[in-house]
Amino acid sequence: MAAVLVDAGYVWKQIAKATGREHRREVDLIGYGVPLVDALVEEAEGDDIAVLRTYWYDAATDRNPNVQQRAIGRTARVKLRLGTMSFGKQKGVDRLIQKDILALANHKAVSDIILLTGDQDMEEELDAAGQHGVLMHVWGIADREQRDNISGRLLRIADEWKVFPAHWAETFVQVEGNETYGVPLASDAALAALRERLLGAQSIAPHLQQTTTADSIWGSDQYQAAGKEAYDSLKEQHGQEWSTIRDEIADCTWVSPSGETHHSIPGKYDTELMDVVEAIVGSRLTSNHARVEVRSGFWHRFEEDSHLGDQ
Repeated sequence: MAAVLVDAGYVWKQIAKATGREHRREVDLIGYGVPLVDALVEEAEGDDIAVLRTYWYDAATDRNPNVQQRAIGRTARVKLRLGTMSFGKQKGVDRLIQKDILALANHKAVSDIILLTGDQDMEEELDAAGQHGVLMHVWGIADREQRDNISGRLLRIADEWKVFPAHWAETFVQVEGNETYGVPLASDAALAALRERLLGAQSIAPHLQQTTTADSIWGSDQYQAAGKEAYDSLKEQHGQEWSTIRDEIADCTWVSPSGETHHSIPGKYDTELMDVVEAIVGSRLTSNHARVEVRSGFWHRFEEDSHLGDQ
């Protein structure tokens, strides 16, 4: 049994380089990166290594996960581990990986550890885990110049290593020209374009985005429009499962004290809805008014989609 440990910072950097980009924010991963996680598990199982669990290590401001990170964290048999972001740099992520390597080895929880990283700071932990009888696998991703950026010292300690070619990484990146918003998590530029469109082509200066709350810019119409966009994003994210989910949502009702029957969005899908809208808006939805309007837009799009399906 194995654990797959993914250093998200390394993965984003290498995928960006593999696809001719410079920065993480320029990369849109299909399905929030969940298909990438599935592919890593399938690769391990193809090598006759059963996977117990995948650990995804990343960083977030105040350890508050973004939309993409929450999607990863909700995936079955995936544990999200978050360090912090400070002045654009990750803090504490390496330590989280190091602690898990030692814990898995000391408790003999797994026979194999697959580590997707290039960081030589894992050297001592990999060596210690090997001494506990755990087979250590180091995996990497090559960029367009066939550089995997894995520490040579790390490779010398590993029992086995593997490097995925750049064209492998490209299969998990959203194709330019077919962008969607929310699924996969759109780039900053794409979200800014959508945000401006929903605000009626009103241009928002960067300094205002940082100092102005969403509620002072967004009105009922804009929040409802964001709710409709989020509906389409969730529909795409869930794919073939959406028909079943839509039936589940349609059957979720509650009765008011006056005896009126109202529809309600089940909690787990309401959380996903708000996650996507917060990415679109660019800030947290702190007011009940905003959430009510977002749900109203969701239901409008829900009804429109239902009528189209009946035709």
